[in-house]
Amino acid sequence: MKPLIVTGEKVNNYIHSSFIHKEMRVDVNCTNYDELGHSRAGAIEALVVDSKRDYPCYKPFREFTVYYSGEVYPCCNLLPDIDVEKKYLLGHILKNKSIFEIYNNKLTKAWRSSLFDYKVKKEPCEQCSDRECTLNNFDQPIREKIVKLLISSDENKIKF
Repeated sequence: MKPLIVTGEKVNNYIHSSFIHKEMRVDVNCTNYDELGHSRAGAIEALVVDSKRDYPCYKPFREFTVYYSGEVYPCCNLLPDIDVEKKYLLGHILKNKSIFEIYNNKLTKAWRSSLFDYKVKKEPCEQCSDRECTLNNFDQPIREKIVKLLISSDENKIKF
């Protein structure tokens, strides 16, 4: 048996390692959470930020998280094994008709709506410091215009 040789390097705030297993290269990437960590919706007290989130999040538009138990949450920062976060459950793939039903239910739509604009977010998103979605506010004017149009529900006014 060949010895397992693991190579690794620190790239910015990530640790990258790789090794060969049965002629297949396996890459492992880890975030240095001491430097880049998020509080996981306030679950990790040492990483809670002082400011309130007031910028958009794209995550509920492109993804949600399905845990091993079949529970579906709007974000990977919400953990099903923390009792206070159970209230953010969107559905259960073993109990609902389909994943599409969960994605289009009223609760999931409400999550997307609440995270679209540049207003202060509600719990649990108020503590999130993930800037993956919006690194600057370049899209603020267009988002504000879309929100106004959605509120007025006059589709004839939508012009970009």
